[in-house]
Amino acid sequence: MIFCRKKSRDPGQARREKTRLKLIEAATLVLSERDPEDTLIDHVIRRAGVSRGTFYNYFRSVEELMQACKEELARELVALILEAQIEESDPARKLILGLKQALELTRRCPRLTEFSARLGFRAVGPGSFVHEIGGTVISEGMSNGVFRPMPAELAVDMIEASMIAAARRTAAGEPVEPEVLVAAVGRMLGVPAELADRIAALPVPAIDIPPDSLLARSNRELSGRQVTS
Repeated sequence: MIFCRKKSRDPGQARREKTRLKLIEAATLVLSERDPEDTLIDHVIRRAGVSRGTFYNYFRSVEELMQACKEELARELVALILEAQIEESDPARKLILGLKQALELTRRCPRLTEFSARLGFRAVGPGSFVHEIGGTVISEGMSNGVFRPMPAELAVDMIEASMIAAARRTAAGEPVEPEVLVAAVGRMLGVPAELADRIAALPVPAIDIPPDSLLARSNRELSGRQVTS
């Protein structure tokens, strides 16, 4: 299972990692409910059940913890999508279908949607899903003529903005059509319209979310709160 971390032989190190992940999980949940500027350390430590001193043993600020949350979620998304695309080599298919899979995972994980929507443009840049997986695929596609030449950073920025807008609309209960969005991304990068539409319409492999992942744990926490509320 891709999210089973290698167990440390050092019990102290294992405890530290467990506490760090507990803080990340708590912050992800808090930041899916509160705007970043309204989030305080007290909100996180209360959710995690740890002391303020414990918080500062791992993070210097909510902003630093927020970056760790973004990187952990991106790591999980990248691993899941790359695993599903293990035999995919064409950059256009890899990018368009990868974005479609990301949107599907967002639909299945309300906490991820809320987290991304509330972070807004804080969710973009290094550590984000699109930044980590998109830049490499876009550069590859430009080098072999699949995508039109442009600064890869500009293409990543435009895609990230589109994905954040989609998360905000989903969180607000507005309809989002994944095929339309990802086909538009393909056309923006120079993929012929008919081909972009055809790729976007392809079914994507079902992705099993590992039960020990942050995505799954967040979903379980949300379900538990809905049942008990």
